[in-house]
Amino acid sequence: MSIARAAIVAAFTLSSSFAWAHVALAPPQAVPGQVWQGALRIGHGCDKSPTIRIEANLPTSFGTPKPLAKPGWTVNVSGNTIVWSGGVLPDDHFDEFVFRSAIAKDAPLGGIAIPVVQICEKGEHRWTEIAQSGQDPHALKSPAPVLKLVQQVGVSFQDGWLRATPKGAKVAGGFGLILNAGAADRLVSASFPTIAGKTEIHEMAVSNGMMTMRPLANGIEVPASGKIELKPGSFHLMLMDLKAPLIEGQSVEGTLVFEKAGPVQVRFPVRAIGAPGPMQEHKH
Repeated sequence: MSIARAAIVAAFTLSSSFAWAHVALAPPQAVPGQVWQGALRIGHGCDKSPTIRIEANLPTSFGTPKPLAKPGWTVNVSGNTIVWSGGVLPDDHFDEFVFRSAIAKDAPLGGIAIPVVQICEKGEHRWTEIAQSGQDPHALKSPAPVLKLVQQVGVSFQDGWLRATPKGAKVAGGFGLILNAGAADRLVSASFPTIAGKTEIHEMAVSNGMMTMRPLANGIEVPASGKIELKPGSFHLMLMDLKAPLIEGQSVEGTLVFEKAGPVQVRFPVRAIGAPGPMQEHKH
C-alpha cells in the first residue's frame, strides 16, 4: 500500500470512529435525482441502557423510504418517518438500520439533516440538533446525522448484498453495483476483515460449455461514466475463510479499494439463502 493510500485509510478510520460516538449515516454522501441506499449506525445505548426503538424523520426532499426487513424488529413507515421497534440492541453492541429512498432532483447541494430519536429501556437520545449558519457542528451535544448532497461521487457502490450461508460454509459471494461518475478506474482489492479471512475478486463464465470461475489478479476495470454489476454468474467478490455463518438480517462492513479513487467503505446486508438480490427484484 502506498503512503498516500495508507494516509487515506487512516484518516477514514479515525473519522469513522469519531462519528460512531453519535448516530451516523453510511455512506455519508448522495447525489440528487438518485436513489440513496444507506444506514443509520447506532453505536451505543442510553447510559448503558439498551436501545428498543429508533425513529428517523426524513426531509421532504426524500421520497417514500423503503426499509430493509430487520429480524427481531418491527418496521413501520408513515410518510417520511421510519420507526424500528420491538427489538433490543444492548448498549455494548452496535448495529445498522438500513433503508433506501429517492432524493429529489432539485434538492440543493450541501448537508441535509435527518433527525433521529433513539429510545432506550431507560432514557432516550434525541439526535435532532442542526447546526446553524456559521456554527461548528462539532459543538452540538446531540447532532442530527447529516447526509451530504454532492454533484457527483467519483466511484460509489450501491445495492450490495450477500446470501445467508449454511452452518460450516467457508465461502460466500458478494454482489452489487459499482457506479463511476469520473474517469476510468479499476477495482483492485476488497476486504471484509470482521467476517472473512480474505476476499478475492472473481469472474464466472462459460468456457467450452462448462461454467468456470477464476480469480482476477488485476481486478476489474470500471469504465469512465459507466458501471459494473457484480452478480451471480459473472463478476463478484469471493469472501473466503468465513469466521462465522452469514445470517439473514446481518450487515457486513468492508472496504473496496480502487486504483484511483482509493478505499471506499461498503455495507452488505445479508439476504435469505436463495434470494435473487435487490436488482433482480426490481426487474419484476
